[in-house]
Amino acid sequence: MSELAFNELSMDTKVANVSHAGALFEALFEICDAVNKLKLGTFSLRIKKGVNLTAFQGHHLTIITYLESIDKENRTRYTTYLAQKPLLANNPYHKFKEKEAVGFGYAYETGTVSVSINNTVNWKENSYEISREFLPEGSDADIQTNKKNVMHLPFKDQLPDLLPVIHAGILKKAMLNLGDIISIEDFWEKRTELFTMLDFSTDAEALLHKLGSINHPDFIKAARYFERLNLHLLTVGLKQATFDDIPGDVSLDSGMTLTKYGSERIFSLPSGGTGKFSLHAKLGGNLRIYLWPEEGLGRITIGHVGHHLRTVKYK
Repeated sequence: MSELAFNELSMDTKVANVSHAGALFEALFEICDAVNKLKLGTFSLRIKKGVNLTAFQGHHLTIITYLESIDKENRTRYTTYLAQKPLLANNPYHKFKEKEAVGFGYAYETGTVSVSINNTVNWKENSYEISREFLPEGSDADIQTNKKNVMHLPFKDQLPDLLPVIHAGILKKAMLNLGDIISIEDFWEKRTELFTMLDFSTDAEALLHKLGSINHPDFIKAARYFERLNLHLLTVGLKQATFDDIPGDVSLDSGMTLTKYGSERIFSLPSGGTGKFSLHAKLGGNLRIYLWPEEGLGRITIGHVGHHLRTVKYK
């Protein structure tokens, strides 16, 4: 997933009138469009909770009233940017010039690039120094402060300069932490967030549940392989790998197997239809994962996760 962290402090920008405020929002979403066009997974504008209800200084316009004022096509796209779990919780431990900075704080912790409402006078730098306050272990310890520069994208024409930072942030967030998963149900609910470049057939949910627990060795192996696949597709999007170089021990079923047992390999596709899956990864023992690559979309659908399906050589 590609994302930008919105600097909510920039909502204090003074505006002359509604037209001026609308132009600032337009410039913000043009930056979002530029990042979205990189096609690095679903794009999200991460914002502080409540910011979408906050007016500019002078109360001329809000994000909501701005979206209501533009054409349907752009409104739908921009709303999608804001709908991808964008809300950031308040975190008083990150500050910019002694002011709480939630968006900058998120960028500080995740390596995400920040973005602001910008009128060429305010918020025009490529980085800002953010402080993070924390309490070291030990009841008698004093509050400590660390500082570092958070990268910032002020104008869309400066995007090429920040691409390496955006790429690194995407790959960092794609690393799977199994400790954050509490159950197979939880894994299934979070699958699109965990693996932004993968789709899963409707059959995959029931097959994962058959494993019984997130502690099952096959579940752990499958999850780690999903992570490898997702990272591979992200690096393809970053022009750092070739789509066909799918990781792991992968192969196609034989024509004879597909003729005799092809019906056992038909799984649903994101388009709403079905496909006869042949390409599969062997993960040791009898664990198999069937894949449906779609190079044009830069995505892979997971069809079957589980036992070795029948072949002419394996019954």
